[in-house]
Amino acid sequence: MSLDEIIAPFIGKGITDAELVDDEIRLTFLTGETLELRDAGPAESVGRYITANDDMKDLNGYNLAAITLTRGDDTPGPGEAHEICFLEIRTDCSFVTLVKCNGHLGGFGLAANVRH
Repeated sequence: MSLDEIIAPFIGKGITDAELVDDEIRLTFLTGETLELRDAGPAESVGRYITANDDMKDLNGYNLAAITLTRGDDTPGPGEAHEICFLEIRTDCSFVTLVKCNGHLGGFGLAANVRH
């Protein structure tokens, strides 16, 4: 399932809580549903993480408009390239940008879970 297909049911819904906990993005909506996004890379991968300088709470109180994943430029690292991807969560009034990093073993998939 693509990222667009995963988030489609949530577009236009109000966000009551947004957080990044242990490399997992959690968006809770007025409907009581929670969308959880996390790295879907191989379990044996080392150096994979998600980080943000933006405050996830800036999304609270607004309606989800889009979530996009954009590949960034690889940066040199010891022995291998450090792959970077930008994840932008946009509402009708604000947005936050997260950085998804992969030390090696490739792949930028996201796994999703929806709790009702």
